[in-house]
Parts: sequence; C-alpha cells; structure tokens
Amino acid sequence: MFSKINSFGVHGVEGFPVTVEADVSDGLPGFIMVGFLSEAVREAQERVRTALKNAGIHLPPKKVMVNLSPGDIRKEGTAYDLAIAAAVLCCLGEASEAGLEKSAFIGELGLDGCVKPVKGVLPRVFAAAGQGIRRMFVPSENTVEG
Repeated sequence: MFSKINSFGVHGVEGFPVTVEADVSDGLPGFIMVGFLSEAVREAQERVRTALKNAGIHLPPKKVMVNLSPGDIRKEGTAYDLAIAAAVLCCLGEASEAGLEKSAFIGELGLDGCVKPVKGVLPRVFAAAGQGIRRMFVPSENTVEG
C-alpha cells in the first residue's frame, strides 16, 4: 500500500512543504528512508518503529520505504516523526488518508508513542497556510508530560 502525508520543514527562517510518501510491500523486511536526510531524520525509523510497537501496533515483516520529498533540500531534526508514523499507519490500514490532503503533521515521537513539540513551528505554519493547509497536527508545550 502507498500513502502520502503533508509535513513542513524549515530552511533558514523559511518554511517549505515536505511530502512524506510511504510504501509497505512484500520483500525483504526493512525500514528504508530516502530524501537527503540528516542523521536525526534517519533515526526516525527507530523512533517510529518503537513508538508504534509501544502503542500496540506491530509492523509486519515487510519492506517499508519512506521518501521525504523534495529530495534536493536537506531535511533536519525530529519534526518529521509524526508525519512518517501517519504515512506508515495509513499504509497498514490502521488510519485513513481520507480528508488529509489539506492537513499536515509536525512533531517528534517519544518511544512510548507520545508526541513531543519541536522548534521552528511558526515558519512551518505560515508555509502551510500559504499552501492551503487547513489542519495542522502539532503538539503544544503543555500537552507533553515530563
């Protein structure tokens, strides 16, 4: 199955759209991420896998491919975790993509499945509004326990 989720990155002080595409298919089991990613973004595969497991959702032994597009702009930080998890959940049939074309996901995942706030939200929200995004899934400081 294939899914596509909106997210946004920050380059300097400007936000830019990032499309998180995921595909779960038969093949050698693994979790592969591409798209000019920093090490922090590459580590999302382990955060997402562990957060889903601890939320009671086990990834099947399949090939999980995630692409963060555009591929010519470096993606930094942990803000793509939530979008990656949402795309994978849609591929697994655990969530529906219906109505999400005007939505965006931004947030870091804790290993227990909680969503943590990230820095640089304001430029992302402005960029999202400019792209016609009507709903943002972004954690606020006071929603995280700790």
